[in-house]
Amino acid sequence: MINWLYNMCRYEQILSIMKVIYFFCLLLVCSSCTRSKSGNSLPQGSIAVDLTKPEKASLFDYFESIEIIPLETSDNSVIGWMYKVINHQNRYYVLDTYYSHMIVLVFDDTGKFLFEIGKQGNGPGEYLYVYDVIINPFTGFIDFSCVGKKKIFSYDLQGNYIKSTDQINPDNARYFGIHNIAAINEKTHVLVHASSDPFKIYYYDLDEKKISHYEYEENLMAKRLKNYHPFYEYHGQWYFYHSLDRTTYLIGPDSLVEAFTWDFGKLNFDVNEIDFPEEYINDRNKIREYSDRLPYNIRFQGHNSRYIMAQIWLSERKFANLIYDKSTQESKLIEHFTESVVFCPRVVTDEYVLSFCEHGDLDKYLSEEMLDEPNRQKLKTLKNAKEEQNPVIIKYKLK
Repeated sequence: MINWLYNMCRYEQILSIMKVIYFFCLLLVCSSCTRSKSGNSLPQGSIAVDLTKPEKASLFDYFESIEIIPLETSDNSVIGWMYKVINHQNRYYVLDTYYSHMIVLVFDDTGKFLFEIGKQGNGPGEYLYVYDVIINPFTGFIDFSCVGKKKIFSYDLQGNYIKSTDQINPDNARYFGIHNIAAINEKTHVLVHASSDPFKIYYYDLDEKKISHYEYEENLMAKRLKNYHPFYEYHGQWYFYHSLDRTTYLIGPDSLVEAFTWDFGKLNFDVNEIDFPEEYINDRNKIREYSDRLPYNIRFQGHNSRYIMAQIWLSERKFANLIYDKSTQESKLIEHFTESVVFCPRVVTDEYVLSFCEHGDLDKYLSEEMLDEPNRQKLKTLKNAKEEQNPVIIKYKLK
């Protein structure tokens, strides 16, 4: 009987120990899952960054390789001013906003020119000035925002004109011009505009053919500043940021929702509270000079499952890259990479980051030591070209 009781006590002790071990194992698994989930989601709250303390980093801390894609230069494919690039289904769609061109040129994944999309003019299916283009995931078409005609033009991906919206002109705006666009569902485009009214974001209902509502009120100074690429898309969702606003917003179906906020500590400011001289309001050069003296100006931003990447213009008249790592919850402000080259992200995905530069600026972005042998040879060929070439796409493959 005593032996039986003794064995039962030992059994209970072992069972208790096993329960404790099981509990801790479960805790570790849950913790791991939480970390994994947080690495793929946006940070909750604010991201602290000290803009006065830049750190050192190598491009190869983030990327495993770099590929250069020279865009073919021919009589039919000369690019005047490369404003935007979209990589879609192994093709590059390049928006050229040179004033006498205003067109999208299409290249394959090696940079070979294929054809162009769009046509300047006053005829049917023609436009005057293009500010932005997107590939609409709901229609499969490429949509052009046309400032002068106040319309959105749609073409298929082979360049055939499909349709355009009616003229978009809110009743309360003395002047209205469509700038950037985003397609957030089958029936709604969201527009950033140049307008005389205080709102920046317009929701346009394609079925009702009218503006459904407005979002994001800004003051006159912020309105006068150029907001370069305020929309970006990630995994089917669109985000909006303003160059002087620390908060990035998810574009919901009927409103903007705060996604995350940069915290620059004592350098934080509210653009609506700036004491801006009224006599500068109609002088764009004065506005630009004044804004350059502000602590920061966010010129680009994008994110993927691991990183948030931004390029910031600092008050000392210099650019810096800001990279936040979701997996470690750490951010770095990088003024100079150890490779002593410019890094200017334009598109951020889970697999790669895209940039581009003018042919004559290649030395600022790349060195032969950064490339494998095939890309090194491409770089040498480009440098030895006797005539100016089209811009070059730079593809940084993420680790």
